[in-house]
Amino acid sequence: HALDPIFANLGALAIDRAGIDAYDRPALFAAAGLAWKSLAAIVMLPIDTVRARLHAQPRYVRRGKEEFREFRTCVPTTKVPYTGMANCMWRVIAEEGESLPRLRRRIQSGDGGGVGHYGLRGLYPGLTLHLMVNVFVFGLGFIGDDSF
Repeated sequence: HALDPIFANLGALAIDRAGIDAYDRPALFAAAGLAWKSLAAIVMLPIDTVRARLHAQPRYVRRGKEEFREFRTCVPTTKVPYTGMANCMWRVIAEEGESLPRLRRRIQSGDGGGVGHYGLRGLYPGLTLHLMVNVFVFGLGFIGDDSF
């Protein structure tokens, strides 16, 4: 998609436009790179999560009078497929914090609105790992470079 090359290629340009030079201030340059990569992870992870969910959802085709096979997922979801990116994003935020029986009770009681207790965390699976890898690579830059 279009945002990956933007974050990959514009990081050095943005850091250069901020007046941070790799030769004059290498530690600040490395910290700016860490901040840029962390920002990229925070922006791109929800988009990648939604994209993966849309690609992985099953397409049900009714053949005759037979019922659909049950499709089991790791997280409890409703049987209605996602209709687009915005719908997928909202449903991940709203549904994935609750257990499926609790979600069914809430829908049957008529209280279909609201957000599950997970909130936005459902859109950021593995964010901690992404940020820890960025910090680890940042630290390796200090070990492997003699200019600091």
